Amino acid sequence: MAARRAFDTMMNGKQVNNALRNWQQIFLRANWGLFVVTTERDGITEVNPAFARMHGYSMEEMTGKSILDLTAPEFLAEAGGHMVLGEVRDSYEFDSLHVHEDGHRFPVQVDIINVRGDADELPYRIVSVRDITERKELEATLINAREQLRLLSAYQEHLLEEERKRIAREVHDELGQKLIAMQMGLSNLRLRYGADPTLLGKVEELHALVEDTIDVVRHVASNLRPAALALGLVQAIEWLAEDFSQRYKIPCRVETSSAELVLDDVVATTVFRVVQESLTNVSRHAGASEVNISLQCDKHQFQLLVRDNGRGFDPAVVREKNGFGLLGMRERVLALGGRLHIDSAPGKGTTMMIDISLSNPGKT
Repeated sequence: MAARRAFDTMMNGKQVNNALRNWQQIFLRANWGLFVVTTERDGITEVNPAFARMHGYSMEEMTGKSILDLTAPEFLAEAGGHMVLGEVRDSYEFDSLHVHEDGHRFPVQVDIINVRGDADELPYRIVSVRDITERKELEATLINAREQLRLLSAYQEHLLEEERKRIAREVHDELGQKLIAMQMGLSNLRLRYGADPTLLGKVEELHALVEDTIDVVRHVASNLRPAALALGLVQAIEWLAEDFSQRYKIPCRVETSSAELVLDDVVATTVFRVVQESLTNVSRHAGASEVNISLQCDKHQFQLLVRDNGRGFDPAVVREKNGFGLLGMRERVLALGGRLHIDSAPGKGTTMMIDISLSNPGKT
C-alpha cells in the first residue's frame, strides 16, 4: 500500500508538472493577450508576448502596470466599475477601449477569470484581452448597411404613397366620372323607354351594375388614398374604423385626446397604414368581437394603441413563420425614429402600440 501511495504521489506530481508546462506553452504562444495579477499587488505580475505586442511595449515594460494604465481616459470610470465586478465574480467579461504606446486607440474584449484556493482565497487573477477592432468595424458596417436599407425602404414607401395618390386620383376622377356619366345616360334611357318593360328591365339591371361598380371604385380609391386623410388623421382613422365595423360586423371604437391631431403628412400616412394593416390582421386572424383604437398626442409625443379581444398569438412564432406584415409596420415606424411593440399571447388578445417622437422624427 505504501508503494502504491508513493506511485500515486509521483504520478500526480507528473500530472501537475505536465499541466504547468502546457499552461506555460499556451500562455507564451497564444495570439491574444494574457496577463496575471496577484492579490498582493495591483499591477501586472506576468504578461505574454501577444499582450505586450498589442500595446506596443516590451514584456518588461508591461510588468507592474495596471490595466487601467492602458485604458483610454474616457473609459476609465466605466472600466474601473467593470474591474470591481471582476473581483467578486468567478468570471467576468466586458468591452473597453485601450491606448497603444503610439497613442492610437483600439477596442478590446476583456475576460477576467479568478483562480481561488481551497479556503476560497483569491491567489491570482488571469485576464484575457483580445483586440476586437475588426469585429467593431464589421458591426459598424452592418449597422450602417441596415440604416441605409431602412432609408431606402422609407424612400420606397414614399414613392409608393405618391403612386397611390396618383392612381387614386385617376380612379376617382377619370373612371368615377365615366361611370357617373353612364349612370346618367341609363337614367335618360329609363325616362325615354320606360314604356317598354323588356328594355326597362335591362336598363335597370345595367343601372344597378353601374351603381355597384361606382361603390367598388370609391372603395378602391379610398383604400389607395382615403380622402379623409386630407381632413386629418382622426377623421381618416374614424373612417377606417367605420368601414371595418360595417364590413366585418365587429364593433371598432376610436378614442382620442383631441378631435384634431396636427401631424406631418408622412407621420399621419404611416400611422394610417399601421392601423389599416392592424385591422386587416384582426379581420383575418384574430376572431375578435371588438376592437379599440386609441390616439394620444401632445407637442412632443404621439402614441397609438390598437387592442382586440381575439385569440391572440405568440409574436415569436409569427416572426419565424411569416412576419413580413409586422416587419413592414415596424420598419415604417423605425424610419420615423419611433418604436412598435406587440403584446399578445394565445387566448389573451393583442395590443399593438407605436410611439413616435414629434420633436425629432427620423429621416424619411
